[in-house]
Amino acid sequence: WGYVREDFAQTEEYGNPVASLSITVNDAALPLDAPTILTGDPGVYVSYGANRHYIVWTAVENASGYELAYSSNNSGTWTSIETAETSAVVTGLTYGDVVTYRVRALGTEPYADSAYSAARSFNVCPMDINNDGDISMIDRALMMQSWLSGEGDEEFRHYADINGDGDVAPDDLVYLFRNWLDGADEEDLFYPPALLADTAFTDFASADLDVDFDVF
Repeated sequence: WGYVREDFAQTEEYGNPVASLSITVNDAALPLDAPTILTGDPGVYVSYGANRHYIVWTAVENASGYELAYSSNNSGTWTSIETAETSAVVTGLTYGDVVTYRVRALGTEPYADSAYSAARSFNVCPMDINNDGDISMIDRALMMQSWLSGEGDEEFRHYADINGDGDVAPDDLVYLFRNWLDGADEEDLFYPPALLADTAFTDFASADLDVDFDVF
């Protein structure tokens, strides 16, 4: 935190001593408040279709941006994403992993970066739409609210698009029924194909003609 120091000095004006006051503020930056992750609260769902998570957090006054960090299965290794928005889609995740997230606000002078938020953890299981640990009627009800909609439609929601193809349709319902009444952490769940291109393309700049297409 910054502080204020008051200095008194004696000067002379027209031969008479005059007290003067100078104020100096040190250059310590002011820390920003930490954001709060909203994903996982009622109505804020984590799934973004297939092997993706959608993480949303509160805005912080005077923040210049945000850093979202995530780690899988308590590995101790963190990956970071910087954004000017108050949300991010994390792609290329591994089905069945438990991914832990934390976010902090980034500051520029006279503000310093905030502390990280409290961490929140979510399973990578698109069939468990509401992330309550099982695949059941609530997940089906959430899907039905967006039934037969596609990206761009008012009623479309990514969390209902289990296979991540841009439509909420019978193909998505198949994955619910194949895993009906199973727990989201069971090892033999039937998953949609992972969207591998999410991770492959992140290593290349837009329109990079030197892409090694063997990675696909």
